[in-house]
Amino acid sequence: MYTGFHYKNGWFFERLTDPTNFGSVKIYHVTKDHVDSEIIIDPHSWASIIASVSSQSETGYTYTLAKAFHGIYG
Repeated sequence: MYTGFHYKNGWFFERLTDPTNFGSVKIYHVTKDHVDSEIIIDPHSWASIIASVSSQSETGYTYTLAKAFHGIYG
């Protein structure tokens, strides 16, 4: 079973909680009941992505907000 948020057309997003990848985001694509591609994005890069696509674009402030929203401290 796939536990991530299903966006559409088989694309899923999942925030990882295991100790090795805590806070990372896994994006994967499912076709015919198997994962055909996936990528894991580290928490700081994910916060940068979120800040970059925000209406104010990425600044130090929006990056800090995105980190806090995602639970990244430091």
